Amino acid sequence: MRLVLALCLFGLALPSQALGWASQGHQAIAEAAHTRLNETAETALARILVGGHSTTLPPGKLAVASTWPDEIRGLKGPGLPPFGWDADDVEEAKGFNAAHAANAKWHFVNLPLGAPGYPKAADAVPSAPGAASVRVWHQGGDD
Repeated sequence: MRLVLALCLFGLALPSQALGWASQGHQAIAEAAHTRLNETAETALARILVGGHSTTLPPGKLAVASTWPDEIRGLKGPGLPPFGWDADDVEEAKGFNAAHAANAKWHFVNLPLGAPGYPKAADAVPSAPGAASVRVWHQGGDD
């Protein structure tokens, strides 16, 4: 019993790498956010993500979109495409990366909790390390 306890304590004492949210975490948050959308927001997102005159955002559609910026950047190197992508998806991502080579800079902007709005690009400043913030994906215009 003491040996098991000692091994557990030893394991807890070892430094460990903090893992990011990864796709599953981003998608879980997107699914939760989807349930909180008002009708106007859902309609706007449906028109962007589904297309046409759609007013309903299908389950999972926002979740898939939430990881797309990370996934396309992953194709800049020797990485494999995400599970479920077909050749058309890969070509679209490669074309997007070629057209917007600096897209890694677009990923997010930190907003302090309770921020009254989205700052203009010229006014944006990074949050202090450790400051509470909400990270919002932001395209930020062309490269």
